[in-house]
Amino acid sequence: MRTKYILLFGLILGLLAFGQAGCQFGGDSQAQVIGLDFSLNSEAPPSMIEPNTEFQIVSTIENYGDTATNGDFCVEDTIDDSYGGIDRRCLPFSVRAASKQDNKILPGKQIVVLPSEYSSFYYRDIQSQQANIIASIIYDYSTIASPIICVKDPLKQSIIPCSSSETVLVDVKAPLDVTKVEKNIFRASEGLVKLRVKIYLKKQIKGDILPSKYSDDEINKAELIGVRFANTALDCDTKDGYVEIGETETILRCEGYVNVEGVIKHPLNIWLDYSVQTKKVYPLKIEGIN
Repeated sequence: MRTKYILLFGLILGLLAFGQAGCQFGGDSQAQVIGLDFSLNSEAPPSMIEPNTEFQIVSTIENYGDTATNGDFCVEDTIDDSYGGIDRRCLPFSVRAASKQDNKILPGKQIVVLPSEYSSFYYRDIQSQQANIIASIIYDYSTIASPIICVKDPLKQSIIPCSSSETVLVDVKAPLDVTKVEKNIFRASEGLVKLRVKIYLKKQIKGDILPSKYSDDEINKAELIGVRFANTALDCDTKDGYVEIGETETILRCEGYVNVEGVIKHPLNIWLDYSVQTKKVYPLKIEGIN
């Protein structure tokens, strides 16, 4: 029986590899995917399982981002462990960055197999019932944005236009997106101004934003690495260096003093680190002992 399912796995893997090499992925629907996504193969696991029948879980992980990403793929079922089956298992993965061809996004792909390529799950002495497989991925991500803003003494005239108040739209296509920056400048003294910014953050995924892969009890928090304008590091209203992320929109307020002589036009460098966790539930039918 084990040989049968290992051969089946080899066939499935071969088909998936052929599909990855022979098909181009893109179009408007996939262009909307942000970060990573995953799916389970329709035959591994099968939708109906009998007792003492070995099976594997094969997942394809897709990366729509522009950087290679590492993470963990995890599965478990909703059946008591005394019957065997899928106890919680995790497997690390590394998936290459997406590429573009003819204005289409070609996601990087990685196939993972649990419990392993050479072993299987099975249920023993179990009655017929409906259950679920809970699959998830968790991976590290960074949001880095660099909108250009200008700073000058608001009481002095300049040939180069630079408003004391300004709104700059931003779009970085990350699970935690920077959507816009509002800037205000106040004169502090001769040659010195206070720069005050509001940074608008928006969660673009249905999953959770975590401060790290090892803190899934703290959801919707991101670590602020820093906000800088030229040589000035701005002070921001975080809680111990972390930003609490709302389900709709979050405003991060920062300010700092900038030495000016004329007009300074420079990127406002924004950097946040976090982990993303996405879960999916798949139905499973057990045809057992009645």
